[in-house]
Parts: sequence; structure tokens; C-alpha cells
Amino acid sequence: MFEQNLSVGETVQALAISLTQAGDYVLHINQAVSGQAQQFAFKVNAEATTPPTACGISDPAAGQHAAWNASNAYQTGDKVAHAQLVWQAKWWQQGSEPSSNNEAWQLVSVVTQPWSAGMGYPQGAQVSYQDKLWQAKWWSRNEVPGASSAWADKGAYVCP
Repeated sequence: MFEQNLSVGETVQALAISLTQAGDYVLHINQAVSGQAQQFAFKVNAEATTPPTACGISDPAAGQHAAWNASNAYQTGDKVAHAQLVWQAKWWQQGSEPSSNNEAWQLVSVVTQPWSAGMGYPQGAQVSYQDKLWQAKWWSRNEVPGASSAWADKGAYVCP
């Protein structure tokens, strides 16, 4: 719940909604002005979308691999397509979604991913962070590019 005391003439614009399913929703807003309660209702239609990968990154080779499926079991070395990229299982697993934050999967696609605090990066790995390209000098995790000597600044990064 968001509550904010405002003076006459002040406005606030703060609304964040997270919906997990597509469908029709009703957004109710209650407001009290000079002791008078008012209620507003807005109809909202949410559509299901697939979140884009960073910068719209994709790998044409992803179309050559079966799409990842949470109910499938994957053996060490199995490759799948997920989020328009190719991933390889590091060990047997089932229901573990490929992502840069999931160490059970290795990104096979040769693309620059955005830096993520929970991910471990081997020496030589490249990431984008705050509009710059960074390269790991040694294996690192939770070391912020630009704030840690673990990363070398390789210049400006522009989404492909």
C-alpha cells in the first residue's frame, strides 16, 4: 500500500503493478480530499509477453536447438534454446531455467550479456554495465565493474 500526505496543489505519480497472468483487471484508487472519500476504478487489460533479452540480443543458432522445457530432464552437455539464446547443461537437471544467474547452465551463444551480481565470471568474460563494455581480469563474482579492479574498461558499449 502506498500512502503519501500531500498539500493542495501537490501531485504524486507512483504506481507499480506486477501481474503474473494475462487478463482483465480492475485497479481501484481511493482518495480523501478535504475529508471527502472518493474512489476511482480503472479497467486494465494485461497481455502476456516474453521479456526481451538485454538489448534485444539473440542468436540465430537458437533456432537449431529444441526449446527449453521445464518438464524435460537434461543431461550434462545437452543444448537448448531459451530467450533467443543457446544454453548448455553443466549437469543433470530438470525444471532449472537457463539464465545468466543460473550456474547449472552455460551460455553457448557468443553475445555480450549485462553484468549480474550473482553470476560468476571467468577470466576474459565480457559484460555490459552502465553503457560500457567490461572484461574480467580474473574469475569474479559480486564485483561491480568500475568499482572493482577485477574488471578492465573496454570502452563504450552500444547495443547491437
